[in-house]
Amino acid sequence: MTIVGGGSHNVIDGFTVRNGLATQGGGICCLQASPLIAHNEITGNRATVQSAASYGGGIYCQLSHAKIDSNRIESNSAVVFGVLELATTHSGGGIYGKDSSLTITNNTVARNTATTDYGGAFSGAVLVRGKHVP
Repeated sequence: MTIVGGGSHNVIDGFTVRNGLATQGGGICCLQASPLIAHNEITGNRATVQSAASYGGGIYCQLSHAKIDSNRIESNSAVVFGVLELATTHSGGGIYGKDSSLTITNNTVARNTATTDYGGAFSGAVLVRGKHVP
């Protein structure tokens, strides 16, 4: 599920987002959007790619002020394989925020992973880069 633009008018509430696959945001991808993501089950999604960066297995937000509240974010993954020099360019198996100020409250974030086929692991739960999580 991808949201592009739209400010804070978008709401994702009460859905099951399962078994998605993308290079960014295997479950939910927010690009210059600041949705409310609440009361969802986000599970079994993957951000994966060969020879490029992958981020946010469950949720990926870029240039966002998303509110992420009361979700179950579980068993998602971010994986890079095939290129050793990119072994540190993927992360946030559960949630990844880039240049974002995310509000993350009352979520269950469990058993998420961020790995490479070279054995590295980087922030399996939540990683926010460029801004901060209030």
